[in-house]
Amino acid sequence: MENAAEGIEIRPLASCAEFIRCEDLQKEVWGFPERDIVPLAELVSTQKAGGIVAGAFDRSGAMLGFVMGFWALDEAGSVFHYSRRLGVTRSERGRGLGRLLKLYQRHFVLARGYGLVRWTYDPLEGENASLNIGKLGAEASDYLVDFYGSDPAPPNLGVPTDRFFVRWQVDSGKVALLASAPRPGAEPAGWPGTLPCVLRSRPHASGSAAVEGLDLSADGPRVTAEIPPSIRMLKASDLAEAMRWRMAFREAAQSLFSRGFRVTDFSSGEVEGRRRSLYVFSKEACGTQAFPGDEGNGSD
Repeated sequence: MENAAEGIEIRPLASCAEFIRCEDLQKEVWGFPERDIVPLAELVSTQKAGGIVAGAFDRSGAMLGFVMGFWALDEAGSVFHYSRRLGVTRSERGRGLGRLLKLYQRHFVLARGYGLVRWTYDPLEGENASLNIGKLGAEASDYLVDFYGSDPAPPNLGVPTDRFFVRWQVDSGKVALLASAPRPGAEPAGWPGTLPCVLRSRPHASGSAAVEGLDLSADGPRVTAEIPPSIRMLKASDLAEAMRWRMAFREAAQSLFSRGFRVTDFSSGEVEGRRRSLYVFSKEACGTQAFPGDEGNGSD
């Protein structure tokens, strides 16, 4: 699949050299030690077993990103696609390659007659939240505590590896709408001050944000919870504050999920001279939340 506007070809990896490049790319993107990369043997095996290992290549043939996933079963025995890893080189971020790779994965899943893709990500990582929730239409109602265990090495630096386990219903109206065109730049309905807020931020000396307050009594059809605009900046400058965010957001999300809320939206922007990032939690059924330009089409 080629996106002419971007000059990018997305296709399955086709040589040993490309699988080795995928190993190297994982180290570049996340700074992983050797033990944490998905190695060539597993990448090749995943592709052979019917999963996806695809790369985004520029016109010179350089691999700029990749997506990897395989088939899995839920507790009821239903098949879904598990998206194991998605990465884009740092120099190419901001071009929309992550979205293009995920849309390629969506086509891969739909072409095989399935409709659900799931994966995990750190809910405090705003860039990932913007892609997964805001641009792709994934939703979340499962919170995993310290999923990979605490690691003193980068990128975790000892902060527990909590994760959202998201649902991406790729055959839904909501996702089809977002796949047809990038989402309009409108802020979500829960922008600061317009909906009850469970977790609020205040300015932090690093330029990120500190935890201001946690209000678990906040309620309504939709509520919001902020995250810092850059948890990585906090990990580097104020590890104690990064840990406060982890614990406060964990408490907020677990409380909301236990009360029937699910994550349905995310946005980030400038408010009162500083960057703010927030999730919208909703009690509406999966995929029923209206989006700008959505004429009643439904859904991570």
